[in-house]
Amino acid sequence: MDDESTTGACTLINYKGKQGGVQFTDTCKRNLRLWLVEQDHAGKYKWSSNIYVLTLSFRGFDTAGMTGTSDIVLSTYYLSDPFYVFYYNVERKGFDKS
Repeated sequence: MDDESTTGACTLINYKGKQGGVQFTDTCKRNLRLWLVEQDHAGKYKWSSNIYVLTLSFRGFDTAGMTGTSDIVLSTYYLSDPFYVFYYNVERKGFDKS
């Protein structure tokens, strides 16, 4: 990984069988970076990343992981009533909420 700015810890994930991580890159929590490690043709491992610009600010939320259907799980820091979990699908760039 390179030294680009981030705002917190990286949550380790499995994205379609590839190891990676996901984290917010700004204090407003509107930009989400997905890191993936891949092996090239020479057998060397290389990190790549994509940034997803979210339509909402997720202050008070953090990355919790990834589902098997390529949804990044965002949840509130603390359990509360109501407790919200959002799912951001990186392929269709859309949200679901539960």
